[in-house]
Amino acid sequence: PSSVYAPDSPLADLRQAIALLAVAELSEKVWRALLGKFGAEALLAIAQTYRDFARDFPGRTASISWADPQDPEFATLAVRLHEPVQVTFASFGLTEEQTQVAHRIFGATIDGFVRTVPSEDIAQAVGVFLAALQTGSWPAH
Repeated sequence: PSSVYAPDSPLADLRQAIALLAVAELSEKVWRALLGKFGAEALLAIAQTYRDFARDFPGRTASISWADPQDPEFATLAVRLHEPVQVTFASFGLTEEQTQVAHRIFGATIDGFVRTVPSEDIAQAVGVFLAALQTGSWPAH
């Protein structure tokens, strides 16, 4: 019945629960991968962790994009997931605005790379970011 697909349906609740589980698991994996790493090594660890999670749990990975971003629990978990990425970009001397832009572009790039060539070495995609960050040619806006 159509009511199963309504926003307050058991199916929507199940999808949100899966998304919460996925973002919690992914953030835990990212934090563990970053222990003792910074800069280029940290950026590569983030990308590799996302790639591995997406490969190992494609349904959970997809569920993150279905989540209700207004859900307070999801918002809290998303902040935990994004913190290490933000700190890593800031460690390259980016301003807060540049860090936000870099984070969005990095996330989209890694997500696209993982979706189109999941078996490829993700270091090549990360290398594009590192070149820009290390040469100081990161855009201001």
